[in-house]
Amino acid sequence: LEFPLELGDNPSVREGPPVTLSWIPQKIKETKLDYYEVFRERRRDRSGLFLSTSARTETLLSEGYTEEELQLAAAECEKAKSERILSASKVMPL
Repeated sequence: LEFPLELGDNPSVREGPPVTLSWIPQKIKETKLDYYEVFRERRRDRSGLFLSTSARTETLLSEGYTEEELQLAAAECEKAKSERILSASKVMPL
């Protein structure tokens, strides 16, 4: 199964809009396991699992999201991060 990327809400991104996987599959593709094992790409290291801000933005714009929607989502993530920091400081004072 292949799942498209959507505008997300996870505030763990460093900057810019977050992405998430859709719950609705875009394509269903069957591949024999032996074929997959022979031709699959090499496993990515940890740094290869992250999308840059520009890659996330470009992907979301190509999916039909507007600049305004991306800016709003990024602002909401920044607000959530600030609230988490404030909450943590009240529980565990420095």
